[in-house]
Amino acid sequence: MLSREGFCSFGTRCVLALGFMLMGVMTCTEAGAAKFSLVEGKQYEVCREYAKNLDFFSASITRNTKIFPLLRFKEFQQPRWQRVNANKKFDLVQKFYRWNNDPTSSLSSAEETSRWQAEVPLVEHEIRNETVRLERAHFNFDNDGHADEVYRLYHPYRYAGWQPDSSPQIYGYWFIYESSVDTRISETFRAFSGEDRLYNAVLFRGRTFLIGWLVGELEIFEPSVVQSRMALTPVCIFRYQP
Repeated sequence: MLSREGFCSFGTRCVLALGFMLMGVMTCTEAGAAKFSLVEGKQYEVCREYAKNLDFFSASITRNTKIFPLLRFKEFQQPRWQRVNANKKFDLVQKFYRWNNDPTSSLSSAEETSRWQAEVPLVEHEIRNETVRLERAHFNFDNDGHADEVYRLYHPYRYAGWQPDSSPQIYGYWFIYESSVDTRISETFRAFSGEDRLYNAVLFRGRTFLIGWLVGELEIFEPSVVQSRMALTPVCIFRYQP
Protein backbone atom coordinates (compact mmCIF):
# COMPACT_ATOMS: atom_id res chain seq x y z
CA MET A 1 0.00 0.00 0.00
CA LEU A 2 1.31 3.45 -0.87
CA SER A 3 2.18 5.65 2.08
CA ARG A 4 0.04 8.67 2.91
CA GLU A 5 3.13 10.52 4.16
CA GLY A 6 3.18 14.00 2.68
CA PHE A 7 -0.51 13.73 1.70
CA CYS A 8 -2.19 15.03 4.87
CA SER A 9 -3.81 18.15 3.47
CA PHE A 10 -4.30 16.59 0.05
CA GLY A 11 -5.81 13.45 1.56
CA THR A 12 -8.31 15.39 3.64
CA ARG A 13 -9.41 17.51 0.72
CA CYS A 14 -9.48 14.60 -1.65
CA VAL A 15 -11.67 12.36 0.49
CA LEU A 16 -14.15 15.21 0.85
CA ALA A 17 -14.00 15.80 -2.87
CA LEU A 18 -15.18 12.26 -3.55
CA GLY A 19 -18.70 13.49 -3.01
CA PHE A 20 -18.45 15.61 -6.16
CA MET A 21 -16.82 13.05 -8.42
CA LEU A 22 -18.01 12.33 -11.93
CA MET A 23 -16.40 9.73 -14.14
CA GLY A 24 -17.15 7.75 -17.27
CA VAL A 25 -17.52 10.19 -20.13
CA MET A 26 -15.52 13.38 -19.88
CA THR A 27 -17.35 16.29 -21.49
CA CYS A 28 -15.07 19.18 -22.41
CA THR A 29 -16.29 22.72 -22.82
CA GLU A 30 -14.65 22.98 -26.23
CA ALA A 31 -13.28 20.55 -28.78
CA GLY A 32 -9.51 20.48 -29.12
CA ALA A 33 -6.35 19.24 -27.48
CA ALA A 34 -6.40 18.63 -23.72
CA LYS A 35 -3.64 19.15 -21.19
CA PHE A 36 -3.23 17.14 -17.98
CA SER A 37 -0.74 18.27 -15.33
CA LEU A 38 0.31 15.99 -12.47
CA VAL A 39 0.00 18.23 -9.39
CA GLU A 40 0.02 15.65 -6.55
CA GLY A 41 1.77 12.27 -6.39
CA LYS A 42 4.90 12.91 -8.44
CA GLN A 43 6.86 10.68 -6.04
CA TYR A 44 4.77 7.64 -7.04
CA GLU A 45 5.54 5.58 -10.12
CA VAL A 46 1.88 4.91 -10.90
CA CYS A 47 1.28 8.68 -11.15
CA ARG A 48 4.31 9.34 -13.31
CA GLU A 49 3.45 6.47 -15.66
CA TYR A 50 -0.20 7.45 -15.90
CA ALA A 51 0.93 10.99 -16.75
CA LYS A 52 2.76 9.55 -19.76
CA ASN A 53 -0.37 7.63 -20.66
CA LEU A 54 -2.48 10.81 -20.59
CA ASP A 55 0.13 12.72 -22.58
CA PHE A 56 -0.10 10.13 -25.34
CA PHE A 57 -3.87 10.63 -25.70
CA SER A 58 -4.13 14.35 -24.89
CA ALA A 59 -4.14 15.57 -28.49
CA SER A 60 -7.14 13.38 -29.38
CA ILE A 61 -9.29 14.06 -26.31
CA THR A 62 -12.24 16.22 -27.34
CA ARG A 63 -15.90 16.69 -26.42
CA ASN A 64 -17.47 13.46 -25.06
CA THR A 65 -14.27 11.45 -25.43
CA LYS A 66 -14.42 8.35 -23.26
CA ILE A 67 -11.06 8.74 -21.55
CA PHE A 68 -11.45 5.59 -19.41
CA PRO A 69 -10.02 3.24 -20.32
CA LEU A 70 -7.40 4.76 -22.57
CA LEU A 71 -4.34 2.71 -21.72
CA ARG A 72 -1.31 2.94 -23.96
CA PHE A 73 1.43 1.39 -21.85
CA LYS A 74 1.74 -2.28 -20.96
CA GLU A 75 2.21 -1.53 -17.24
CA PHE A 76 -1.51 -0.66 -17.12
CA GLN A 77 -4.14 -3.33 -17.62
CA GLN A 78 -7.90 -3.64 -17.40
CA PRO A 79 -9.65 -6.37 -15.39
CA ARG A 80 -11.33 -8.93 -17.63
CA TRP A 81 -14.96 -7.84 -17.44
CA GLN A 82 -17.74 -10.17 -18.52
CA ARG A 83 -21.32 -9.15 -19.19
CA VAL A 84 -23.92 -10.42 -16.70
CA ASN A 85 -27.67 -10.63 -17.33
CA ALA A 86 -28.93 -7.78 -15.16
CA ASN A 87 -32.47 -9.19 -15.08
CA LYS A 88 -31.18 -12.44 -13.58
CA LYS A 89 -29.16 -10.46 -11.03
CA PHE A 90 -31.83 -7.88 -10.31
CA ASP A 91 -31.33 -8.28 -6.57
CA LEU A 92 -27.73 -7.15 -7.09
CA VAL A 93 -28.85 -4.21 -9.25
CA GLN A 94 -31.16 -3.27 -6.39
CA LYS A 95 -28.21 -3.39 -4.00
CA PHE A 96 -26.28 -0.98 -6.24
CA TYR A 97 -29.11 1.53 -6.20
CA ARG A 98 -29.76 1.17 -2.47
CA TRP A 99 -26.09 1.67 -1.66
CA ASN A 100 -25.76 4.67 -3.90
CA ASN A 101 -29.01 6.26 -2.75
CA ASP A 102 -28.01 5.81 0.89
CA PRO A 103 -24.25 5.16 1.28
CA THR A 104 -24.20 6.03 4.99
CA SER A 105 -27.23 3.86 5.86
CA SER A 106 -29.07 6.87 7.24
CA LEU A 107 -32.49 5.99 5.80
CA SER A 108 -34.95 3.73 7.57
CA SER A 109 -35.78 0.41 5.94
CA ALA A 110 -39.15 1.78 4.86
CA GLU A 111 -37.60 4.91 3.34
CA GLU A 112 -34.96 2.88 1.53
CA THR A 113 -37.58 0.49 0.14
CA SER A 114 -39.85 3.33 -0.95
CA ARG A 115 -37.03 5.10 -2.77
CA TRP A 116 -36.02 1.91 -4.57
CA GLN A 117 -39.60 1.09 -5.60
CA ALA A 118 -39.87 4.52 -7.18
CA GLU A 119 -36.73 3.74 -9.22
CA VAL A 120 -37.77 0.26 -10.42
CA PRO A 121 -39.78 1.19 -13.56
CA LEU A 122 -37.02 3.44 -14.90
CA VAL A 123 -34.27 0.94 -14.04
CA GLU A 124 -36.17 -1.86 -15.80
CA HIS A 125 -36.52 0.37 -18.87
CA GLU A 126 -32.82 1.23 -18.82
CA ILE A 127 -31.89 -2.47 -18.61
CA ARG A 128 -34.08 -3.23 -21.62
CA ASN A 129 -32.47 -0.53 -23.75
CA GLU A 130 -29.00 -1.37 -22.35
CA THR A 131 -28.46 2.05 -20.81
CA VAL A 132 -27.80 0.08 -17.62
CA ARG A 133 -25.33 -2.81 -17.95
CA LEU A 134 -23.94 -5.19 -15.33
CA GLU A 135 -20.45 -6.72 -15.57
CA ARG A 136 -18.35 -9.01 -13.40
CA ALA A 137 -14.62 -9.74 -13.01
CA HIS A 138 -12.32 -11.57 -10.60
CA PHE A 139 -9.26 -9.66 -9.41
CA ASN A 140 -7.61 -8.43 -6.22
CA PHE A 141 -9.84 -5.38 -5.75
CA ASP A 142 -8.75 -4.47 -2.19
CA ASN A 143 -5.05 -5.34 -2.65
CA ASP A 144 -5.00 -7.93 0.15
CA GLY A 145 -3.43 -10.65 -2.01
CA HIS A 146 -6.68 -12.55 -2.68
CA ALA A 147 -8.89 -12.42 -5.77
CA ASP A 148 -12.33 -10.93 -5.16
CA GLU A 149 -15.57 -11.12 -7.13
CA VAL A 150 -16.19 -7.60 -8.41
CA TYR A 151 -19.29 -6.17 -10.08
CA ARG A 152 -19.71 -2.84 -11.79
CA LEU A 153 -22.92 -1.26 -13.04
CA TYR A 154 -22.77 1.10 -16.01
CA HIS A 155 -25.55 3.63 -15.71
CA PRO A 156 -26.60 7.20 -16.51
CA TYR A 157 -25.75 9.77 -13.87
CA ARG A 158 -28.88 11.50 -12.58
CA TYR A 159 -27.60 14.91 -11.62
CA ALA A 160 -29.80 17.58 -9.99
CA GLY A 161 -32.67 18.45 -12.30
CA TRP A 162 -32.08 15.37 -14.45
CA GLN A 163 -34.92 14.20 -16.68
CA PRO A 164 -35.04 11.01 -18.80
CA ASP A 165 -34.68 13.09 -21.99
CA SER A 166 -31.93 15.34 -20.59
CA SER A 167 -28.96 15.94 -22.87
CA PRO A 168 -26.04 15.63 -22.77
CA GLN A 169 -26.04 12.56 -20.55
CA ILE A 170 -23.16 11.57 -18.27
CA TYR A 171 -22.43 7.87 -17.72
CA GLY A 172 -20.24 6.06 -15.23
CA TYR A 173 -19.66 2.93 -13.13
CA TRP A 174 -20.77 2.05 -9.64
CA PHE A 175 -18.73 -0.72 -7.98
CA ILE A 176 -19.57 -3.48 -5.50
CA TYR A 177 -17.22 -6.27 -4.56
CA GLU A 178 -17.32 -9.43 -2.48
CA SER A 179 -14.17 -9.91 -0.40
CA SER A 180 -12.83 -13.45 -0.54
CA VAL A 181 -11.51 -13.02 3.03
CA ASP A 182 -14.26 -11.29 5.02
CA THR A 183 -17.72 -10.23 3.80
CA ARG A 184 -17.78 -7.46 6.41
CA ILE A 185 -14.96 -5.71 4.54
CA SER A 186 -17.10 -5.59 1.40
CA GLU A 187 -19.91 -3.93 3.30
CA THR A 188 -17.64 -1.08 4.42
CA PHE A 189 -17.12 -0.12 0.76
CA ARG A 190 -20.69 1.21 0.89
CA ALA A 191 -19.35 4.39 2.51
CA PHE A 192 -17.47 5.13 -0.73
CA SER A 193 -20.62 4.71 -2.83
CA GLY A 194 -23.02 7.45 -3.79
CA GLU A 195 -24.77 8.88 -6.84
CA ASP A 196 -21.78 11.13 -7.54
CA ARG A 197 -19.00 8.65 -6.67
CA LEU A 198 -18.19 6.92 -9.90
CA TYR A 199 -14.97 5.05 -10.59
CA ASN A 200 -13.16 2.84 -13.03
CA ALA A 201 -10.56 0.22 -12.09
CA VAL A 202 -7.08 -0.12 -13.54
CA LEU A 203 -4.30 -2.58 -12.66
CA PHE A 204 -0.72 -1.34 -12.34
CA ARG A 205 2.11 -3.78 -11.58
CA GLY A 206 -0.22 -6.19 -9.80
CA ARG A 207 -2.11 -3.63 -7.73
CA THR A 208 -5.59 -2.19 -8.21
CA PHE A 209 -6.27 1.53 -8.45
CA LEU A 210 -9.55 3.40 -8.87
CA ILE A 211 -9.73 6.37 -11.21
CA GLY A 212 -12.26 9.14 -10.75
CA TRP A 213 -13.09 12.37 -12.56
CA LEU A 214 -13.60 15.51 -10.48
CA VAL A 215 -14.61 18.72 -12.23
CA GLY A 216 -11.30 19.96 -13.62
CA GLU A 217 -9.31 17.12 -12.04
CA LEU A 218 -8.62 13.44 -12.54
CA GLU A 219 -7.81 11.53 -9.33
CA ILE A 220 -6.42 8.06 -8.59
CA PHE A 221 -7.03 6.15 -5.37
CA GLU A 222 -5.59 2.91 -3.96
CA PRO A 223 -8.07 0.54 -2.25
CA SER A 224 -6.81 -1.36 0.79
CA VAL A 225 -8.02 -3.09 3.95
CA VAL A 226 -7.24 -1.32 7.23
CA GLN A 227 -8.38 -3.00 10.46
CA SER A 228 -11.01 -5.06 8.65
CA ARG A 229 -12.42 -2.02 6.85
CA MET A 230 -12.09 -0.70 3.33
CA ALA A 231 -9.94 2.39 2.83
CA LEU A 232 -9.28 4.51 -0.26
CA THR A 233 -5.92 6.26 -0.17
CA PRO A 234 -5.60 9.27 -2.50
CA VAL A 235 -2.50 8.87 -4.65
CA CYS A 236 -2.56 11.16 -7.71
CA ILE A 237 -4.23 14.39 -8.81
CA PHE A 238 -4.11 15.50 -12.45
CA ARG A 239 -5.33 19.00 -13.26
CA TYR A 240 -7.16 19.25 -16.57
CA GLN A 241 -7.12 22.17 -19.01
CA PRO A 242 -8.96 22.03 -22.37
